[in-house]
Amino acid sequence: MRNLLISVLTICSLVFSLSASGQPQRKGSLTNYNEVLSNEFSEVGDFPPVQNAGILLIPVDSTPPMLRNAALYGTIGASVIGFVAGNIEFMVAQKPKGFFKAYSLRVGFGVQENFGGEGGILIGALNMLTGRKNSHFEVGLGWNLLFDEASLPLIAAGYRFQKPRGRFVFRTGVGLIEGVYVSLGTAF
Repeated sequence: MRNLLISVLTICSLVFSLSASGQPQRKGSLTNYNEVLSNEFSEVGDFPPVQNAGILLIPVDSTPPMLRNAALYGTIGASVIGFVAGNIEFMVAQKPKGFFKAYSLRVGFGVQENFGGEGGILIGALNMLTGRKNSHFEVGLGWNLLFDEASLPLIAAGYRFQKPRGRFVFRTGVGLIEGVYVSLGTAF
């Protein structure tokens, strides 16, 4: 529908500019317009800007680029001794307005090691991202369930590099249990 509207506006703009320019035209015939249109548009959807009576028509896609719907990444952290986890994240909302542009649910399973030994950990969090392009500030709030101890809240803040519609995911930051962490993965 958008392309049809752009086509109609472009054709109307060309017709108006040809009739206002004083170039010779045949009455009752569209021969000149067809020649202009065939010369101007080499491919379907190829719409160059058209100058018409001081108005510049430029087709623009106003929808912001979105992040992919899911991401799979591994995290290595240095808290008390060490932390390793695998995570899967699903986007639940992406909004062009507001401070946070994307919201995702994260589930992970990992192993944390400290002075008392090592144990498994189950991670559940809501991640909130700012930024529309490649760089994002990321805040995570949730819960860490330690298999051999009590559960602890998850609080994390950091930097995330992920291009809109891109596959590569890089995260780094500071969080409870993870400590200082680095994550690498892919989005799909």
